[in-house]
Amino acid sequence: MKKYNISLLLLICVSILILLQLLSPLQAQESVVVNEVSGTEYREGLELFKKEKYSESIGHFEKAYQADERNINALFAHGLSLSRLEQYKKAVTIYQQVLKKDPKHIKALKMLPATLINTGDTDKALAVYDRGIEVLPENYFFPFGKAVLNLQLKKYKEAVLLLKKAHEKDPSRIEILDRLLFAYREIGNMEDAFKTGLTILEKNKNHARARVAVADYKRLKGKLEEALEYYEIAARNLETKAYAEHYIDFIHQQLEEIEIEKEYEARQNQN
Repeated sequence: MKKYNISLLLLICVSILILLQLLSPLQAQESVVVNEVSGTEYREGLELFKKEKYSESIGHFEKAYQADERNINALFAHGLSLSRLEQYKKAVTIYQQVLKKDPKHIKALKMLPATLINTGDTDKALAVYDRGIEVLPENYFFPFGKAVLNLQLKKYKEAVLLLKKAHEKDPSRIEILDRLLFAYREIGNMEDAFKTGLTILEKNKNHARARVAVADYKRLKGKLEEALEYYEIAARNLETKAYAEHYIDFIHQQLEEIEIEKEYEARQNQN
C-alpha cells in the first residue's frame, strides 16, 4: 500500500507560500521617497499588475526605475511580473539586481531561490537560502524554504534539522510541522512523526495527514481500536481517503480474527 502522496504539494509549496505572502507586495512606496515621474509610472504599473496584465506592467516598472533608481520596489515588481510570465531566467537577473542594491531585501531573497528552482538550478537556490539565513537570522522562512527544497531532493535528515530551526523561530506555523511530519515518516522515525502529529492536531484537529501519522503509530503498537478511530476521520479527507480506508479494512479484519481466536480459546477451555 503506497503512502498518501504529498510530493506534488512539496514541489510547489514554497512558490505558493511566497505568492500568498506577495499577493499585495507592491502596495505603496513604503518609506522611500522617489521623484514624481517614477512614482506615477510605478503606480500605473501596479494597476496593470493587479489586473494580471503583467507584460504591459513591465514597461511602466522599467520607466519607474529608470526615472529614479531609489525606487527598488519598481525593480522588484519588474522581476515579479517576469516570474508571473514564467520568464524565470530574466526574473533571476532582476532579483539579483535588487539584492545588489539592498542585500536584505526580504521579498527578493524569497523570490530568487524559488525562481532559481524553476530554472533547475537547485544549488544556487540553496545558496540563496543560506544567504537569507545569514542576513535575516530571525526569519523562519529561509530555513523553511531550504528544508522544503531538501525534501524535494530527498535529503530528509538535512530537512529535519532545518525544519526544527524554522519551528524554533516561529512555533505558530503549522506548515513547518506538516513538512516535519512528512520528513520523519520518510526516514522511518514513527515515534517523532507520532509526536509531531499530536502537536499538529492540538492546533488543527481536522489535519488529515497528522491523523494518519498518529493512526499508523497506534496500529504498529497494536492499539487497533484507537488507530481505527483516527483512520475513520482521515478517510473523510480526499487526500488520505484511500490510504485510511485500506487500513480501516485491515483493522476490521484483524479485529475479526482476534475475536474468532478468543471464541476458539473459550471453547477449548470449556472442553
